[in-house]
Formats: sequence, C-alpha cells, structure tokens
Amino acid sequence: MKKFRIGMIRCDTHSYWYGAFMAKCDIALLQKNSVAVHDYFCRFNELAISLVPGLEIVRVWDYDSATAQKFSETFLGKPQVCETVEEMTDGIDAVFIADSTGDGSDHLELASPFLKKGIPAFVDKPFASRFKDAKAMVRLAKKNDVPLMSASLLQGYTDTAIEFRRRFKEIGPIQLAVKKEIEFRRRFRETSPIRLAVVKGLTSLAGVIHGISMVQGFFGDGVEWVECMGSLPLEFLLLHYKNGLQAIVMSPSNESFHYTCSFHCSVYSRFGKIHNRGVLHMPPIGDFEFPTGTRRIVLQFKQMLKIRKPPIPYEFLLELIAIMDAGRMAQQKGRRIYLKDVK
Repeated sequence: MKKFRIGMIRCDTHSYWYGAFMAKCDIALLQKNSVAVHDYFCRFNELAISLVPGLEIVRVWDYDSATAQKFSETFLGKPQVCETVEEMTDGIDAVFIADSTGDGSDHLELASPFLKKGIPAFVDKPFASRFKDAKAMVRLAKKNDVPLMSASLLQGYTDTAIEFRRRFKEIGPIQLAVKKEIEFRRRFRETSPIRLAVVKGLTSLAGVIHGISMVQGFFGDGVEWVECMGSLPLEFLLLHYKNGLQAIVMSPSNESFHYTCSFHCSVYSRFGKIHNRGVLHMPPIGDFEFPTGTRRIVLQFKQMLKIRKPPIPYEFLLELIAIMDAGRMAQQKGRRIYLKDVK
C-alpha cells in the first residue's frame, strides 16, 4: 500500500503525540525523549501501537536541530532531519505543523512555503495568532488549490466529547400537552434547547483556544459578538451566538499546565428530565481522554490527503481566530466587539 509521506515541523510534545499515530516508534526512546507522551500512550492507555495505516514520517525540522534529531531517533523509520524549512518541501506529500504550547505567531511563515508548492498542510492550534494571518493562509490554500486543516483535541473528537454531545437531547425541548408550556416556549422563541455553556480551561493562549474550540465543537460556528474581562489576556470570554446561545470560556490565572491537564464543560437549558433539571456536567477531558481524539484527527488528516479537500470549512477556522481577536479588542476597549468588525 502506498503511504503518504509526512514532513513534521516543530518537534515538541504534539509532534510525538500525533506522530505516534503515524509511525512506529522505539518505546524506550519515546520514554526518554517524551516522558508525558510515553506515559499517556504506553503506561496508562497502551495506545502506542494504534497506528493509522498509510502514513509515514519521512522528514523533520525544528528551530533546534538537536531537538529534531531526538525526534528522528525515536521513530523506527529514522526520518531525515532537515536544516531548513525549504528543504522540507521536497520529497513529502503533506506537512504537519505541530504546536503544543505556542501562540501560532509563526504558523503563516511556516505553512506558506508548503501551500505555495501545493503541499497539503495541517496547522496545529491555534491556527494563527491573528485573524489577518489566518486569512492569509486560507487565501494561499485557495489560490494554490491545496487543502488546509487545523484542529484542536477539544473540538469534539474524543470519546468523552462525542458521548456528552449525544446527551444534549436530555435537556432539549420535550413534547408537552400542557397548553401553558407550549405558549411559554413560543413566547420565548426557543431556537436552541441549550441557552448557556460554561467551559473551564487553562491559562495561556493554548488553553484559551482549546476552550473556544470546545464550544465550537459542541455548537458550531455563528458567534455574533464577544465580551472579555480578567487580568490576563482572554482570561474570561463571553461568546454570544446569533441564535441566543451564550458560552463562557474561563481560562483563570490560577489554572496552569503542569504534568497533566483537564478541561470541563457544563450546559444549561430550560428543559430537562427530573434527574438533571436542565443541566449536564461533562466528565473532564484531558490527557487521559485525548488519545481517542488524536487518532480521529489523524484519520481526518489522512482522508484530506486522499480526497484533496479540506475536511473542516475554512469559515470555522477563521471564526476561531476572529473570536480571539475580538476578545483582545473587547478586553482593551471594555465593551463587546462584533465579529463582523474584526478585519
């Protein structure tokens, strides 16, 4: 079977995390070079051998060549360590730009050489640090007729998130014979059973984008405006959807990443069964739950390479970054910012 040749950019935790689903690795060296990934894939979940067939990592690059060399030695195929990004554009079918804790400020620069040469690209979260960079990447992809993808592990890919989404029907509108209830529902013109979602994530832009991505994974796009408060950038965000749904994304200053992390979500509606009374609380999603989502993202990435079409609408990718830009403006100006005003 012909394999898609993958180039891996930036050899951080996410390169090992996603790479372990693309190519076989030396377990002992994985433990030495990326303790966290080894523990969550081999010690706790034993998922290191759950490969997605049809992919191979053939080239790697990192700002630090020693870091790239460590990554290369971990994988049995011993991908070639490249000295420049330009060198990476030869001999590959797609590029995977990993970013575990960065702010996305270099993503346009890193992705551009590949998009210009018609090489499909995965760009880790956040897709970009600024809306103008996100638009530039999408323009390049469209101009060169090449698919471009970005995704967050919190965007509804994990088993936990999928099961939680299925439970929304428990607090959705129910058929009632009581005339008063029917009139009540018509008067308030319910367009969505859920009226409020609260997400608690982690400090840092990487945590913020995960939180926003969780909201989008559950409710899609369609955010109308954003408000923001807090002492840290984007610490407390309020997203208002056009259908009236609101989502609070909290990335409090006292919640930082150490060895493990977890994100939480609660959703509320006016309806519900007796036992939940219109509220659902999601089990935590973190490093223990991420592997199931990782494999789904890699499968989606492979499908993109097969059909040469973006698996996620570019409007979704752009809205995520527009929300961040709107949040920054809202925090600075002390007022709500409409996404239509983000340029």
